[in-house]
Amino acid sequence: MNFPKNQIAIYSGTEINKDFRKALQAMFPSSCKKASDLVISTERFGKRKGFFSSDEKRYFKVYTDIVVLGYAFQKDLAENAMLIPPVQQVEIADLRTKKEKVIYFLNLFSLAFPNWQQEYSTLNMIIKDVEIEDV
Repeated sequence: MNFPKNQIAIYSGTEINKDFRKALQAMFPSSCKKASDLVISTERFGKRKGFFSSDEKRYFKVYTDIVVLGYAFQKDLAENAMLIPPVQQVEIADLRTKKEKVIYFLNLFSLAFPNWQQEYSTLNMIIKDVEIEDV
């Protein structure tokens, strides 16, 4: 799959490919959970509601969730390498930074869960500023 390396592709429609979603969750269980958390925190960031919540706190939560997703994806890659198709292994190996790998995974997640279009758009704006250490 050819995904952009610097942004999340946004797919139209709300039809979810259940087989692809199940395969993604089997290959990357921790990453799927962290990506779900990220999408929810991004949704909250976009709503700008909450008496005790500031824009800075919500932005920091999204930023932190992106970094945490990076570590979860690295963990899933190490633990579930046998489940990942060879073509995808090559695509992932070609990615140079952890940030590119996070964006790659978010592209897969966006394909499996296309109903979060506004959140993916917001993430595209935020992810430009995110620095993830390559360990």
